[in-house]
Amino acid sequence: MQFRKKHTVIHSSEIDLLPPREAYLALSLAYADAAIVLCRALCAGDLGSSYADACPMVNLAYHATELFYKGCLLGDEGCLSKQHGGANGHNLLFLQQEFASAFPDEALSFEPPHEVLLLGEGWDGPQLAMAHQSAKPLEQWYRYPADAKGNRFGRADGVVPEDMLDHLLRSREQMGTIAQRLLAPTAAG
Repeated sequence: MQFRKKHTVIHSSEIDLLPPREAYLALSLAYADAAIVLCRALCAGDLGSSYADACPMVNLAYHATELFYKGCLLGDEGCLSKQHGGANGHNLLFLQQEFASAFPDEALSFEPPHEVLLLGEGWDGPQLAMAHQSAKPLEQWYRYPADAKGNRFGRADGVVPEDMLDHLLRSREQMGTIAQRLLAPTAAG
């Protein structure tokens, strides 16, 4: 691992000074970039090749998508509505539907990585919806081996790093384009 020669403080004020939407979108893009770095390492064989090795990368991709949707859905006051918090705040299917409703313009369409990358083959729409609505949120599958009571999640998914990398790169490009369009009025005004 190579370190920077000069020690530089990377400080939270950088994000704190941004308007809320811009802060959410900046973090979403950073999480997507981190997922891409880990995915490239998986593809190159620089990391292990177990499901546990892939989970951090998948979690970063999932969280990038969540932050992206939330950044796009922020109200004018810079806060999320109550419907975008709580259990719904981690439900990418719900956030995806809210995003599609708020931004129906085809130019702002977004192909989220969670359906293709996280669930593997054999999952259809109803199974995806059921997984998102379950008592064990889908996003927890990639952060923990079991829920707080020790119950396993009953996973039936897999990850193909090379396929995931292609999809992550497309999603990241789409996220960046949409973020620029949404932030353009802010930057000009």
